[in-house]
Amino acid sequence: MNKNSQTPPLFYSYATQLKLIKHSIVLITILFGFTNQSVAKTGDTEQPMHISSNSQSLDITNNIATFTDSVVITQGSINIIADKVVVTTPNGDQTKAVVDAYGSPLKFSQLQDDGKPIEGHANQMRYELEIEKITLTGNAFISQLDSNVKGDKIVYLVKEQKMEAKGDRVITILNPKQIQENDKP
Repeated sequence: MNKNSQTPPLFYSYATQLKLIKHSIVLITILFGFTNQSVAKTGDTEQPMHISSNSQSLDITNNIATFTDSVVITQGSINIIADKVVVTTPNGDQTKAVVDAYGSPLKFSQLQDDGKPIEGHANQMRYELEIEKITLTGNAFISQLDSNVKGDKIVYLVKEQKMEAKGDRVITILNPKQIQENDKP
């Protein structure tokens, strides 16, 4: 590669894109734990990540990696199933990466350290790394055992640990027994 060239080598760009997907999965797991006592399974993000799809492409010039048709991402107990996942890094700047996932709906799940599952789905998920914001839109749903949140749109601000659900009607179901178990030391 020419030293003056702005285009990174193929291996570097692809590896960078995969790192961004891995980071987004970490933050997705934070979203899944929508109660303060939820803890994603320790060590999941240190496991090898497997991404399979019927088609994968990389646009080096525009820093875009696209995975389409039956996309399955697994890492430890983390599972994401989507129709399409697009990772964009504007000007190659990883701190400004945006990960968009689409499905009819896309589905996700993970086990917590206590073995209890966290599951959810949405038609679209967007993660904006720079502002650490995850947005689930269209039939958005997150479930932790018998407790769940459902709305047209669920937004989670990672740094602030704030979640907001919106829609014609937002439905939250809390299981008192589950809440009491989480409050125990």
